[in-house]
Amino acid sequence: MIFLNFFDNINSKKDMYDIFEDRIVKNTDKYRDTHRVKNPYLKTYLIENNCVDLEKISNINIGKNINLDIVPIVKDIYGLSVSKKNNITDFYIEKTSDRFLRIHTLDKTEFTDKIINSLITSEVNLLDFSWFSNSFLREFKENSNFNFKGFTLKHKNYFASKDKGSEVSMRLWGNDAQRIVNILDDSSFLSRSVSLSTITLSRLSEENLYLEEDVSYNGKFSVRGNNIQDHIGILNLAENNYINKLNLIEKNWIKYDVSDFNFSIKGNSFTFLFNKKPENLHLFCKSIFQSKKPFRLWGLIKKENIDHYVVESVDLHTGDPLTFEFTNKWVRVYLPEGSCGNIIMRFMTNIQIYFDSNFDFTNKFKNDFYG
Repeated sequence: MIFLNFFDNINSKKDMYDIFEDRIVKNTDKYRDTHRVKNPYLKTYLIENNCVDLEKISNINIGKNINLDIVPIVKDIYGLSVSKKNNITDFYIEKTSDRFLRIHTLDKTEFTDKIINSLITSEVNLLDFSWFSNSFLREFKENSNFNFKGFTLKHKNYFASKDKGSEVSMRLWGNDAQRIVNILDDSSFLSRSVSLSTITLSRLSEENLYLEEDVSYNGKFSVRGNNIQDHIGILNLAENNYINKLNLIEKNWIKYDVSDFNFSIKGNSFTFLFNKKPENLHLFCKSIFQSKKPFRLWGLIKKENIDHYVVESVDLHTGDPLTFEFTNKWVRVYLPEGSCGNIIMRFMTNIQIYFDSNFDFTNKFKNDFYG
């Protein structure tokens, strides 16, 4: 095993965050003096976790000649080194609950994003991204008590043929960020064609501590500034909000109650409405259920009639079975008892990013979901 020496110097969670604080303070000082940053920024990936034994992560195959070494450091903190030839990328895995991990790194984004993506999307490994939908990010920026400083819009039509494909990407930051979002919302075309993929939040404290944080749709947090406590606060708020969403989803599991004299079905399906209708519903379904990222779904598609399809599917994150219904106006998802509710967030977020930005729950559940 090959680990950086400072893994050995961590005796508590505080020691780990002290290392992170040292990096972001030095970066801030360097940028103030030279307008350049020598070392990579701190990045944290919020990962949904159904894996009981984290040490088994080292058995995941993420590519040829890539080795994963994981070792416990202190309670609920692990060190992960990913090596390929002479390149070593290090991560700190913090287990914050039975359901979530925070994977921190001080290495370069060009390496860390690829490694995390490969780790999460490998064969059934019980790990998944946290999927922050368009509505989740909007709600989060309103309730975070931080300033909304900027955003990135992303839209790529995953379902269009190559000659008809469209891709939109735009980044904006500054005091007019919210005004621009409002203008985009007022356009019926743009509001359904572009989705918030990243929001930038900032805050300057009375002690001249500053934080600027990018919060991305796949649960990635990128830190600039010198206030590590505000970074932890944003992580706590996002994780707690997300847990509440998952709990609400999983309260609606489909349950079968069987007794000697009665049979009943409890729970609710999840119904989503299209604002933008699929041109070819069969090809639309086929694109989703092909065992590939970002949806990570396999399914058998059955045509009920010309504009109604039923799909018996498997979530490749956990192996859970679930049922979808598709029409040109709505999608309905049935989540069996015990299955992982993160599929609902993954499905909704990626339809918003890759097809219809306004794709969301019907009003009845939407009001409860977004409070």
